[in-house]
This record gives sequence, structure tokens and C-alpha cells, in this order.
Amino acid sequence: MVSGDVHIILGDGAHLNATQGIIVEGTNSLTIYAQSTGANMGKLTATGGEYAAGIGGGNQGSGGSIYVLTEVNATGNGGADAIGNGNSGSGGSGIRPTADTTDVNVYEVFSDNVSFYNATLHCDITIPADATLNIPDEINLTIPKDMILANNGVINNYGTVSGEGKICNYITSITLPETSELLIYVKLYIN
Repeated sequence: MVSGDVHIILGDGAHLNATQGIIVEGTNSLTIYAQSTGANMGKLTATGGEYAAGIGGGNQGSGGSIYVLTEVNATGNGGADAIGNGNSGSGGSGIRPTADTTDVNVYEVFSDNVSFYNATLHCDITIPADATLNIPDEINLTIPKDMILANNGVINNYGTVSGEGKICNYITSITLPETSELLIYVKLYIN
């Protein structure tokens, strides 16, 4: 069980196998990175315990803040999310690999709290080169003051980005379709 703000960096060629999942609930947060990208990138397999998410809430537990920026094979059990909430839980949010793609370099912002679809960065996050971050329709990504979302890949914003933090775009692009919002009090730096 994760307690506090935990960061895991998977070394090149490493494989973490969590056979009872990784429990992250409430105000606790977990960020998982790989040391590098490509074929040698560290990998994670997480299978939830009874009625638990692979990474996130246990039985009837709400997922905490979860940021997974590496190749992952997560499986929820008994109706739980792969990454997010346990069975009958609500409230998990963060960034996770997109479930409906075979490309390991596509991630999505998610929020399972039906009262407000908001995910808030709890630390600086870097989108790796050759990776894509999608912000779905109806999702708000909040970047708090003194936090940075660094983009070395592509950000597709179909929802809303807000907050007093920074988006630093180093390499490629940020897509803002006509239906999306980028509120002006977010500082955008393009190098």
C-alpha cells in the first residue's frame, strides 16, 4: 500500500510484477517512470487483488493520484479498474496509458470522480519524446502554482487545462481543437 507521495523509476530492462496490485487510495499518490524509452524501457505488471484495481483502489476503495508514464500491463479484479478505482470506488485521477491502444507511448489524463472530472498534478511531470498525452473531453487538468508539465512529445487537449503552473513545450506540439480551452492564467513556454 502506498502511503504519502511515492515515486518509482523502473531501470532499463527491469520488470516489476505486483501480483496483488499496488494500492493507492485517498490523498496518497504514486508516480511511475521508466529510466528511458524504447525497447529496453522498464515494464510493470500489476494484477489487482480481490475486487481491487491493478494500480489504485482496493475493494470499494477510491484511487488516489496515479501517474504511470511507462509500459504497463494492469488488470483490475472483480469489476475494478485496471488503473484507478477498486470495485464500487470513485475519485481516482492522474495520467495512465490509454487503454484502447497498442501503442505504449500514448497516455491519457483521467478522473473517475463523477462530481468533477478534475486531475491535479501533484509533482512535475515530463511527457517523454515520442509520447502523446491526451486530455479527453470534459476532463480538466489542473497544474498548480510551482508545478510544471514538461512536454517533449505531443499534447492533445480536448478538455481544459487550468491552474497557475507552467506547461513547457520543448519539442513538438500541443493540439488545441476548437472545442477545447486553455485558460490564459496557465503559463505556456515554447522553446
